[in-house]
Amino acid sequence: MLESKNVQNFIDYRSHEHFGKVVDEHLDLIRKVIFRLVLNEEDADDLAQETFISAYQKADQFKGDAKFTTWLCKIAHNHAYSHLRKKKIDSIP
Repeated sequence: MLESKNVQNFIDYRSHEHFGKVVDEHLDLIRKVIFRLVLNEEDADDLAQETFISAYQKADQFKGDAKFTTWLCKIAHNHAYSHLRKKKIDSIP
């Protein structure tokens, strides 16, 4: 299930140009989702970038069963939770 022409174009053509438009369209949402979990602006920026890199690399795994935004948010959650787990492990003496 796709919610925008930008997403549809990216799924159809897998080009950097089309993905850039997807990033522009979803960046604010993904940053907000991540920030709510990590509570740090710099970490949210880094994790958002990692989210989009993963989404680009794994675009062939998007099945269309859910909305693209839902799939993208799941990737963002996974990156945020991994970051929090690593941060917790790093802080244990």
